Formats: sequence, C-alpha cells, structure tokens
Amino acid sequence: MKKIISILTGIAVILAMMPSTAFAETVPDTGYISPITEGGSVVEGSNNTQVTFGITDPVPWSPADSSIGRSVDGWWIGAKIYAPINCNPDKVTYQTGVGDGWSADKSFNQNKDSAEDAARHYIGVWGCINPEYLINAKRAGIKLTYKWRFNWDGNTETGEDGFEAEYQMVIDPDDAKLYDSGNTNIIYPAAEEGSHSTAAIKGTLYDTLEAAVSAAGDGSTITLLKDVQLESPLVIANGKNLVIDLAGRTLSRTGGYALDVYGTLELKNGTVKMTGAKSGSAIWLNQTASLTIASDATVIAENSIESEPSFAVAFYSNCTEAELILNGNIKGENGVTINGNIKCTGNTIAVNDGAGIEVSGTGIYLAGNGTTTVSDAAVKGKTAVEIRAGELNITDGEFTADAAEFSCNPNGNGTTTSGAAVAVAQHTTKQNIAVNISGGTFTGIKALNESNPQGNDPAPQVTMTVTGGTFNGDVSTADVNNFITGGTFSNNPLEYKAGGTEVYKYNDSRYVVSESEPSGYIWTLKDGVYEGTPVISGGGGSVVPPAAQKPAVEAGEGADVVLSEDGTVASITVADGYELEDVVLNGVSLGKVTEVKNLKTGDKLVVTAAKKTVEEDIAASVKATSIRLNSKKGKGYVKLSWIVSGYEDLDGYDVYRGKSRTALKRWGGNTKTVYRNAKGLKKGTTYYYKVRGYKIIDGKKVYTKWSNINYRKAI
Repeated sequence: MKKIISILTGIAVILAMMPSTAFAETVPDTGYISPITEGGSVVEGSNNTQVTFGITDPVPWSPADSSIGRSVDGWWIGAKIYAPINCNPDKVTYQTGVGDGWSADKSFNQNKDSAEDAARHYIGVWGCINPEYLINAKRAGIKLTYKWRFNWDGNTETGEDGFEAEYQMVIDPDDAKLYDSGNTNIIYPAAEEGSHSTAAIKGTLYDTLEAAVSAAGDGSTITLLKDVQLESPLVIANGKNLVIDLAGRTLSRTGGYALDVYGTLELKNGTVKMTGAKSGSAIWLNQTASLTIASDATVIAENSIESEPSFAVAFYSNCTEAELILNGNIKGENGVTINGNIKCTGNTIAVNDGAGIEVSGTGIYLAGNGTTTVSDAAVKGKTAVEIRAGELNITDGEFTADAAEFSCNPNGNGTTTSGAAVAVAQHTTKQNIAVNISGGTFTGIKALNESNPQGNDPAPQVTMTVTGGTFNGDVSTADVNNFITGGTFSNNPLEYKAGGTEVYKYNDSRYVVSESEPSGYIWTLKDGVYEGTPVISGGGGSVVPPAAQKPAVEAGEGADVVLSEDGTVASITVADGYELEDVVLNGVSLGKVTEVKNLKTGDKLVVTAAKKTVEEDIAASVKATSIRLNSKKGKGYVKLSWIVSGYEDLDGYDVYRGKSRTALKRWGGNTKTVYRNAKGLKKGTTYYYKVRGYKIIDGKKVYTKWSNINYRKAI
C-alpha cells in the first residue's frame, strides 16, 4: 500500500566524492570561514615538551596544495599547529576526521613563520571540505566538528619521549560566515536549492528522505533540510522508532497518501500534506503503528478529486493496537478516522490539550472499534465528532458543527450526520457504542444527537453519560434516555435527565441539570422544570436583591414580572388559564411582549392579563402536548405506538410516512395511540414515520407538537 551520501570520514575524501562545479556560480575558489569555536588546547609531552593547538581567525580556505599530494580543486579548512622549535616535523604524523571517523595517516606540511615567537614555529594542517556541508549543517541545526590526531615519535637528539594526542575544532554554522579572498562577506551561498542533501541524521547527510529512513537506527531523529515532494508513499516499517523533524518545511505528495506507518513515528515542527487524491488519507496507520503529531506539526488533506473528500490520518482495516497521539493540528477536508471494518478494541486515539482539528467535513469520524479520548482540544467541521462504533470519552474542549442545516441519512460506507457537534449513529456493523462526556462546549444545530439511520434491528446498543459540559443547540436521541446528570443546556433537557437529578432554568434561559439545588436563587417548579429568581441572603431570610435601576412595575391578576439584577430588563410570564393582554411602558402600549429592556428609574411598566376562555385554555394545552413515537416491525407490517405527554383527551392522530426524513406525507390516522401499517410496504425499503395529535375546537383542528421521527426497514 499504501542514495544517499553521508559525511565521509576523511575530509580529503569528501571533496573527491563531491563535484567541483556544484557551487561554481556562487562560491569562490578560495576564501575564509570565521569564527571557529573551541581550540587552543595544550598537550604536554615528556620533559615538559608542549604542543599547542591554535586556530587563526579567520582560518583560510585555499585550493589543494600539491606539496602534500593533493591536486583536486576545492575548498580547504586549515589550522596552525604551534610546536617548540626543536620539534622534528618529519617524525610527526597526523590523521584527520569528521565526527568520530578517521582517515589514513598523513605527514605534516611544515611552514616557518618568522613573525611568530622565535622559540616557536607552526605546522599547517589542512583538510578538504565542500561549503555545501556548512549550508546543510545550518539547515539541520548541527555543528561540524573536525578532529586531528597526532603521533610524535619523539626527538632522539634531545632525548624527548614521543606522545599521541587529539585536537578538534567546531564550526557553528549559526555564527560562521564565508569570505572570499578579498574578505567580502558571503553569508551562506544562495545555491541552497541546488543542494544534493534532503535530510540529516546528526552529522550525516542523505540525498533522499527514503534513504535517511532506511539508514536510521532506533530512536533516530531525521531532520528535513528542504521541502520534500514524494513520488511514492514513505514507509515507516514495523520495528522502526523515528522522529521526523520537518524543520519548518513541508513533506507532501500529490495524488496519493504520503506516509504509511507500521512502526513508531513522531512528526514535529512542520507540515505533512496530501493533495489531489481520490479520497483516502494523507497518513495511514497499520497494525500496531504509533503516530505522534507534535504541537508544532500540522497534517493536511485537501483538493481531493472527483468530489471524494480525504482524511488527514486514518486507521487501516488491519489495525489491532494502533495508536494516534494528536498534540498538533489537522486541517483540510476531514480529520481522523478509524476504518469501519475494525472490530478489535486495542486501537486508541488521544486528542490532547491544545490540539486543533478544523476541517470542512467531519473532524473525528469513528466508524470502527477503538477508544478515543479528547481533552482540552478544539474540533470544528460540518460535524465535529461522529461515532459509529467503540468508545468516546470527552473531558474538555470546543466542539463546533458549522453546517447551516442538520441532516442524518443512512450510509454504509461513510459519515451520516451534518450539523451536530457530537453525532452518535451505529454503523451497519452493529458494534456497541459508549459515549461519556464530562466537560467541554458543544455548539451546533444539534449539540448532541443519537440516531439509528441504518434502521438496525434490534435497536442500537448505545450507552451515553453526560456529567458536565455546555451544550449550545438541541440534544436529541432515538434510543437512549435518562443519561444526563450534569451540564448546562440552551434547550430544555428534561426528557433526558437521569433519576435523582432535576432541571433548573435560570432567568437567562440556561438550563442546568444537577443532583442538588443551585444556590443563590429561589426555585419554583413549573412543568417539571425549576425556574429561578436570583436572591441574596439577609438577616430575615432570602430577599430579592436591590436593582441598580428601580422602575415602577404594576402586574395585574395572572401576570408575573421579574426584574433582572440590574433592574434594566423585565421578564413577563402569565399563569395557567390566563393570556397576556397588554404591556404599557410610560403610557405607550408595547403589545403582548414578554420582555422589556433598557428600563431605568422613573419608568412605569403596567402589565395586564385576562382569563382564557375554556376553549382557549384547551387549545393552549393541545399545542403544548408532545408525543414520543416508537415502532416495531414484523413480516409484512410496521406497528407504531406512541406516548402522549400533556393534554390526553385528543380527538385523533394523523400518521405521516415517507422514504426519507424530508419527504413525509399523511398516510393514515387513528383515534388510538397505536397504528398498524401493512399496506404499501416494499421488502428491504426503510420507511420513516411521524405522528401528531389534534383536538377539534369550534370546528377547527388544533394540533399537538410533532412526534420524533421513527423508521423501520420492511421485511
């Protein structure tokens, strides 16, 4: 499914391997490099003989010197070795090396310098280097270390013993500058795009990223030296444990997935991107793969062809104990998915604090089994999270569904839901689902929606617990009840609260589910919900807090007016059996409004209500009545039954049927709360139903609220 040139051990050999024309247009034939760190060390031989290793500044780079047997063109790095005047250079040999490697023995090239101290002279030591290595070292964020190893046989004339010692100098690319022979500053030649090297592992450079991955040992960090456009997927084999430091660059592939991970991989400091593919995923996880996306890394899947959106990261169907740890960001079309054919429970996703998923499609799509944990992350898409199998645990974060409309349709090979912050919709695989929410903010047309779009029978095995969080949008389920024990809701969650809890409505229309009565309010039970008025504690008990503004308020029989804490807003309600007649502010009628804002001291608000007629009271009760629809199927029929909550002395019920949620038409009716549909059914077709009741008042039908939509596949 889804050649490499390393830094050679001998400096002289490096040049021989590199073409002399690689930087012909941008790098002079001779020059200097400055500064060089470290140096000036002293080694003592016998009889107090001292050899001091010193670096001139700047150190000259020069063409090869035929006097030491070099004739190839290139750049050289050199140092002056200072030694006592009686040191016999003919008896001293040295080796040069890059890093820990060493080349063959060489002899000194002796040069006398009369300007030096009369008691000392220096021996020049030169090694060949290509400026490309300095450029690539800067990209990789590493230093270049050059070493000399000396072996002196001693001086038989003076009786001095020999010695062996090592010296090194380190070039820091962040500080170093190139100079031409005229000392004109050239800060890193402009020929970076012409570099042969693509990646580095410590001080070793590689022409291709594939070669670096192949050569990397356990725990190695591979650093990208430039943007990489892959021709085929980069495979991280089982047993590999690697870090790819993208170094602010982009690893991309057009027309297919970029990474195929079987081993352990961490991506950091850059971007992995797939474009122009026909669906699929930018990164595939396989078997027991482990992928960590660091906080400074981003994965993107975008511009897919044939209107088939892609995912950034996907668990392939062969995953058994694969792992995704997301600390960074995902962008593009879709975020993360687990293949729907996965049934084992060992796969895990952790979306951690600070992580972000912002896509045009679905942020997290859990089609197959696994355990997903989301902490303080931000997930945004047409649906933030859809789970169809496995376990989902959310402790905190921002979950936003930005779709303009809500829809949920059957799909055996993809997502079902749009417009839900969290969607729960069992797959055709009929695997169990567990959703646990203890915190976070959920915003969408549906803040939380559970449904059975596939018409699975028996009903989906779904367990849900909500112990906290803020839900801005509707909460609705088809198969789960009594699962909310905590949280704040924009819509009344009374239907779903668990036993032992109550729903409390604040005067800003927030609903809170809690096991205990929130403090600071006077709570009054109305239609199963406790409505609150802010209070403060005084010596004589609870009193209404003083308002910053103090308008005069008159409320007639059946009317109730509650002022906000600052006295600027009046909320108006009427008692059962009454209807609002008029609201007058400072002598001017406002009509039948239920809220008046911007009140101030000196204003006069008068509210009047009138008793409803019997017919009006009945009509209001009918309109407030809700219906819960259930169904079951048998061979050749679908049986509907429903529960009426509210006004029960209805005259009849209308039954609507259709082949989709949006195309329901009246199919029949009944005066009882059951209906058996045995006509017009086609085996294998899914039929959708909804019901509403009615009461005939003064010759006109007054309707209840619509029931929920229920559906069954005919057999």
